[in-house]
Amino acid sequence: MPIVSDATPIIYLGKIGNLSFLKQLYERVYVPDAVWKELVTPLTEVWAETPEDITEILKAYSEKWLILKALEEKYRKLSRRLVSYGIHESQADAIALAKQLRADFFLTNDEVPERLH
Repeated sequence: MPIVSDATPIIYLGKIGNLSFLKQLYERVYVPDAVWKELVTPLTEVWAETPEDITEILKAYSEKWLILKALEEKYRKLSRRLVSYGIHESQADAIALAKQLRADFFLTNDEVPERLH
């Protein structure tokens, strides 16, 4: 049962100290490179303060239940098309990864742009 997540659900569950809730529900959660990059941005840039969610996210990754998964070329093209419709790159990659893995669930908090309805 593959599960793919966009960054926002992971960030907010990490901020309240409940990221492990996803592990309890799904065992494994996959994220594409662009989402991972968004999750760890505070570690790669100079931030005045490191957000609370970073520790939770790194722990989930080290426990190997938050899994970084690369997009195959066919799905990378799908992602680029989604970006052309106005979807943010990391969300587009997450949608494409959900298609690639034939995910049972896709976790996000974002709306689909009106043009895609």
